[in-house]
Amino acid sequence: MQVNKKILSINSMTGFARYQHEDEHGVYIWEIRTLNHRFRDICFVLPAFVKQAEISIRNKISNILSRGKIDVQLTFIPNSQQFCSISINEKMLDSMKDVVNVMSNKFGETVLPSFDSILNYPGVIVPDEKHTEILHSSIIKSLSLVLDELIQSRSNEGDRLKEFLQFRVTSLLSLVDDLVNYEQQWLGIYRNNLHKKVASFGIDIDENRLEQEIVLLADKMDIAEEICRLKQHLLEFRNVLILGGVVGRKLDFILQEVFREVNTIGSKMSILPVTKIIVDIKVIIEQMREQAQNIE
Repeated sequence: MQVNKKILSINSMTGFARYQHEDEHGVYIWEIRTLNHRFRDICFVLPAFVKQAEISIRNKISNILSRGKIDVQLTFIPNSQQFCSISINEKMLDSMKDVVNVMSNKFGETVLPSFDSILNYPGVIVPDEKHTEILHSSIIKSLSLVLDELIQSRSNEGDRLKEFLQFRVTSLLSLVDDLVNYEQQWLGIYRNNLHKKVASFGIDIDENRLEQEIVLLADKMDIAEEICRLKQHLLEFRNVLILGGVVGRKLDFILQEVFREVNTIGSKMSILPVTKIIVDIKVIIEQMREQAQNIE
């Protein structure tokens, strides 16, 4: 029974989105930048009152983006002064004061932290909980809108990468065909050149012995298995591109296998025409690996 596989889009890990959303509470300005990364790494620059919602924001982003270096910034401009109301955590201030007194007694001199350092210490400034809860739902809603733009940005870049890689796969398959054609011709060329060189020396050599040497060399330089595996890897690469999804690591692994087979072919047939083809293949593989590393 044949199972039809769903074709998914390919997304780049590189993207940018800026979205400004306004409601009755104020203006939310989101900026999200993403770059390629082996894993998912999310960094936030958020207003103090949003810190309580950071876990919800992180989870929402993680459900959508599986890999990449992700920088998230939110600026909030309130429409009303009520959403700017804050209070001081006096218990924490008392605890900090006790610590300062202990340090002063320990070192024998007065330790006076600056007001900036006190105000910037986490938990000293406490936003109004009632208004914070109201804003959190609006923040998550506006986050969804900027993520939609980011997804579109990464998808557009992914389409470009997919087209680039498909074209390079076609080029590689064409070069592999050149290797196959040359492999089929080189034995006859080598036999003729060998006979001419022996004839130029003016000596008689047993033809059977000469053919044995040619057969041994042909067996040593046989690349049929490597060519077969190389074609399989390239066709698998093309198939993975077509099916799409989160395939960046898989594509990179396939290219490593392609590179390994190409190296083996180059070491087996270290003759000038083949070497030129191998160099061209390696250049294309490096181009592909560089771009594949940007795929999610």
